[in-house]
Amino acid sequence: MSLPKTYRLRRRQDFQQVYQKGRRRTGTHLSVTVLSRPRSLDNPAAQRPDATCFGISIGKKVSKKAVVRNLIKRRIKGALRQSIGQILPGKMVVITCKPSIIGCDYDEILRELEKLLLTLEVTHGHQGNNLL
Repeated sequence: MSLPKTYRLRRRQDFQQVYQKGRRRTGTHLSVTVLSRPRSLDNPAAQRPDATCFGISIGKKVSKKAVVRNLIKRRIKGALRQSIGQILPGKMVVITCKPSIIGCDYDEILRELEKLLLTLEVTHGHQGNNLL
């Protein structure tokens, strides 16, 4: 099961804009880029035009096998799905994976993603013991 459509970043122009104008924080296995969503990019057809949208980018440098890349994407999407209630509205986020992500376990990915999202002020800073 993937993220709901309202929380997906799908257009190439949106990815490019986030890469060019966004703030980036890099961890050991992930890089997260965030851009506050301008009003002109709001999609009137979306159910929640102020929702934060996420895009996940995993290149073939990470793994040439699509099975491996899709597994990593599913893990990241699962973590994001669990934390939808803690995510602040009005941002566009692109999560880029590094080749070192292959060798780490699921919990390590979740901890690093949580840390990067908190640093970039995408999630509330007062969560309990949630992973994300």
